[in-house]
Parts: sequence; C-alpha cells; structure tokens
Amino acid sequence: MSLVPSLLQAIVHVDGEALVMHAGDKPYVVAPAGQIELASEPLALDAVSGIVAQLLPEEFQHALDEFGAVQYELPPESDFPRDRFTVVVARGGNDVWAEIRRRRVLEDGFFDQAMASAEREAGAESLADREAGPVAQAGSAPSSPAQPATVAHEALSPALIEKTAAAAAQLEELTRRLTVLDDRTKELDEIDQRIQALTEVARQAELTTQKASGPDAGPERYAEAVEHLSSEVLQMQATLDTLKTERAALEELRGH
Repeated sequence: MSLVPSLLQAIVHVDGEALVMHAGDKPYVVAPAGQIELASEPLALDAVSGIVAQLLPEEFQHALDEFGAVQYELPPESDFPRDRFTVVVARGGNDVWAEIRRRRVLEDGFFDQAMASAEREAGAESLADREAGPVAQAGSAPSSPAQPATVAHEALSPALIEKTAAAAAQLEELTRRLTVLDDRTKELDEIDQRIQALTEVARQAELTTQKASGPDAGPERYAEAVEHLSSEVLQMQATLDTLKTERAALEELRGH
C-alpha cells in the first residue's frame, strides 16, 4: 500500500475527522475517542516535507513555496467511495504543518429517495384515515389516532450536526494556526532585517576605525573616530538587547 492510501486508511480505520502532522511532534488522528497517535517518535522536518511532496501536485507545491500555505482536495479514492479528503499545508521557516481532513458524502439520490419515501408514507396514512372514517360513523369504536409517519432525516441527525460543528471548530482552529504562523514568519523577517542592519553598522564602524588609525590621521580626527565608534558600540549593544528580548518572546510563542 502506497503512502497516500495508508494515511487515508489510518483516518477511516478509527472513524477519524483529520490526520495532523507537524514537524517535531508525533502524528495523530482526531477521532471521536480523542487524539490517537500514529507513531512513537516525533516527525522530523524532512519527513513531513517528504509526505507533503507526495500529497500535493507540483503546481500546489510551487504555490506553497510562494504563499506559505495551500489547500488541495485529493481525487476520490475507490477504496473510500463515501469519503472526500482535503490537504491543508502551512510552512514558515523551519516549521511545517499539514492536515488531511475527511469529509463524508451522501449516496447519489439520497434526498430523492427520502422524499419519495415520505410521500409514500403520507399517502398510506391519508388512505388509512379515509377508510377509518365511515367505520367510525357507523358506530364502531373509534380507532386510535394514526401515528404520524416518521421520515428519516439522516442529513439533520444530531450526530451529523455534531460532526458539522466539529468541522467548523477545526476550520476555526486551522485559521488561527495559519494566522499565528504568518505572524511568526513576519516577526522572523523583521528580526533578520534588524540583524542585517546591525551587521552594516558594525562594518561602517570598522571602516571608520581603519581610517582613523591610518598614517594620515591626526589626533583630532582620531578622537572624533573614537567618539563615533563608542556611539556605534552603544547602539549595537542596545539593538542586540532588543533582538534577544524579541527572539526569546518569539521562541516562547513557538513553544505554545
């Protein structure tokens, strides 16, 4: 059995709603019984990336590289004719998160069959009422009121409503995760830009020192260079402290 059917079978086998894979965590299936882990060890980044490469067509992989997130509906599988599966992937830096979501579909003609059944039962009930009317007028004991026909509304069953609510909750959680991942990516980009700016400051300070210590540098120019260099060092120290604080906060957020 190849990889994709194996992953889908893992979901269906436990009547699960989704399979979640995240670099650094154990893969698990969201099932009615709770989260069911599929491995004893966390998945490495390369492993999750390899699975994503098998789940997504090439054009969707390019979209993932460009936009950082993508959603793709897998083609119907003959082994699971009443299920449809959607792949959702988000990537940012060295963080990759993927989810295979399961959606159940009704059989073809389900609603037509339900309506036809309801009409047949309603017609039978009306006929029984007409036949019972004359008998009651002739003095016979009135029959008990006919019980209303029960129409099977599988589409509105409590179980389906609960599953729909669970799917909506999962979609909301997915949106939240994507938002957090996007925020992390933006913060990392800002930190990288600041590091680059700090590197440029250090380079300029080094050039200033080299010029000040050259053979043509006088005492006044040397003193000016030292004062400028001291200012740059203080600025670098302040920037480093800020970067350390922001990176610590970002790592704390990543841990949650």
